Amino acid sequence: MAAGDELAATAAHLPADPFASHPFSAAIPAERATWTAERTRLAGTSDPDAWPAAAQEWERLRWPHRAGYAWWRCAEAALNAGERPGAASALQAGAGLACSHAPLRAEIEKLALRARIPLQAAPAAPAEATRPAKVPAHAGLTSRELSVLRLLAAGRTNAQIGAELFMSPKTASVHVTSILRKLGVTGRVQAAAAAERAGLLGDEQA
Repeated sequence: MAAGDELAATAAHLPADPFASHPFSAAIPAERATWTAERTRLAGTSDPDAWPAAAQEWERLRWPHRAGYAWWRCAEAALNAGERPGAASALQAGAGLACSHAPLRAEIEKLALRARIPLQAAPAAPAEATRPAKVPAHAGLTSRELSVLRLLAAGRTNAQIGAELFMSPKTASVHVTSILRKLGVTGRVQAAAAAERAGLLGDEQA
């Protein structure tokens, strides 16, 4: 945040606007919109209304990965603001643009999984479209319980699990209770140990 403020102050004192229109700088509107949106993210309250402008500018320039990044940040901000419909639209847009950028696509899929928002299959992998939305998990755990289990094993509290997976602490507690029962253990430490032995702490399924 301090670095962002320092950069903004420097830009404000430049003799010319670094984002001023220029015939040889077609990306300036997109860079300006991204700068504006990133500033809200640095402030800790990323604005879901600021990111679409950046995404649309990058799309206009046909820079899919930059546009996909902006839609991902838009979805993240929308979820934090409780705007699930907007988040779902942004995630889908970002996923489509990031289909050839594996790291970005992975981040979008992780966010969608945490928020329980289904994504259409990537164009490069049409076979994925036939996979059920919920894949039966090991030890009788649902995909949602696996997500909770991985956070539980990482030492997260119910409140932290709820914040991470966009659910209430009470709902997280219900999932934890179900996990303990299915694993046949009586505590969180035992659950983590049992999950590690059973190989349940690997990467989440998209």
